[in-house]
Amino acid sequence: KRLQQAREKGDVPKSQEIPGWFVLASGLVVIALLGPAMARHLTGTLTVFLARPHELSVDPAAALDMISGTAWSVGLSVGFAFLILMGAGLAGHLVQTGLMFSAEKMKPKLSKLNPAEGVKRMLGPQGWANFLKGLGKMSLVALAVFVVIWPKRTELAALPALDVSAILQVVMENAIALFAAALVAYAFVAALDYMYQRQSFMKRNRMSR
Repeated sequence: KRLQQAREKGDVPKSQEIPGWFVLASGLVVIALLGPAMARHLTGTLTVFLARPHELSVDPAAALDMISGTAWSVGLSVGFAFLILMGAGLAGHLVQTGLMFSAEKMKPKLSKLNPAEGVKRMLGPQGWANFLKGLGKMSLVALAVFVVIWPKRTELAALPALDVSAILQVVMENAIALFAAALVAYAFVAALDYMYQRQSFMKRNRMSR
């Protein structure tokens, strides 16, 4: 009963890292499935800027039309991907809480405007847990990125000598590897954080003896 009352007030165990993991996972899927088509589209759109800049018109009106057309084309190319990422972030919240609405969370709390209370929260157990979590997350992700990128440093250093299509291909391949490595590291962080958040939730709402 007490747990149900907590849910009605919008108090549920929830990790902010799980939506982040969902966004990373959807990003990997987008790059792997839509990446080749997006790369071809961007290659055709950006070639005139990167490979044939001498063909650009110096007429202000024509240049403005070209820039607006390019921006629209690139926006369409990546806009669908951003919608998928946003949907994944929302799904990361829903898998933890389900469909839930609580007016309690919308009520203003004067305690949040109190600087002393803010410092207390920052220096309390939750504040230290968030600090250590952030430090661990950055360390794990940085390690994953290093493991993927360092062996390919020579290949990446040669990118300026390649044409646009080859550059985009290399970037896409390395992006997939980076997303996959970060996904594994982030899964570990998200799992630990969810267990911590659930333990904190149960402690806050444990039945009195």
